Amino acid sequence: MGKEPENKAMTIRLEHEDKIYGVLSVCVLKDFSIESEEQSLFEEIAGDIGFALHDIKLEEERKRLEENIRKLSQSVEQSPASVIITDIQGNVEYVNPKFTQITGYTIDEVKGQNPRILKSGEKSPEEYKELWDTITKGKTWHGEFHNKKKNGELYWEDATIGPIKNEKGEITHFLALKEDITNQKRLEEDRKILFHDKEERIRELKCLYGVADSISKRTYLEEIFQDVADLIPPGWQYPDITRGRVMFDGKEYISADFKGSNLKQSSEI
Repeated sequence: MGKEPENKAMTIRLEHEDKIYGVLSVCVLKDFSIESEEQSLFEEIAGDIGFALHDIKLEEERKRLEENIRKLSQSVEQSPASVIITDIQGNVEYVNPKFTQITGYTIDEVKGQNPRILKSGEKSPEEYKELWDTITKGKTWHGEFHNKKKNGELYWEDATIGPIKNEKGEITHFLALKEDITNQKRLEEDRKILFHDKEERIRELKCLYGVADSISKRTYLEEIFQDVADLIPPGWQYPDITRGRVMFDGKEYISADFKGSNLKQSSEI
């Protein structure tokens, strides 16, 4: 067997704009003389490959960014919450379809307008000032609005509003995410009314039980009538301001503090 020929390598980095993407290596016979022209050609080829790899990398990055932007855009457009973007003066630049669905206003109708067009007048100027002071300081504000739709209908919103900053940390826009909580508010109110009604029924039942208990235990009518007068205030809707009086056979039976009250009798039972 013959002796294998000895080789030597010529290697150069594949780079572009100070970024290294790999190396290019060429093996030649050890006795082969590499001229300066060949060296220059090799470097030129390596430079072209480095540029091509850089271009491919940029294209991949561009496609990745475009895909991320597409996903973000779809998320905002299809969001179940209202999305509003304003400039630093608070004038609307963008609203998503959910905003239009809830308020009845289109993007063309609100673009350039201030979100105050939704005000119902229930929130005080001090509250709006606190909101504005918070977001202009770069912080996030969270709260509720009782706003007005285009058709005049009132609705409740749970809102989170905060600044959008550039790479220098400067505020360039404001972003508001709002969720319609009108139904939740109605349910809360219904629960409060139901709970209040239950409390009233419980007080009434306690009063009736007290009267029945008095009748079963007392011997004299006078004692029963006095018990009834005393049981009326705690069994009534507003016990703190209610006084009881029972009139029977020309006699009067009153609850505590009845004579000292400035209230007038509005009805008889």
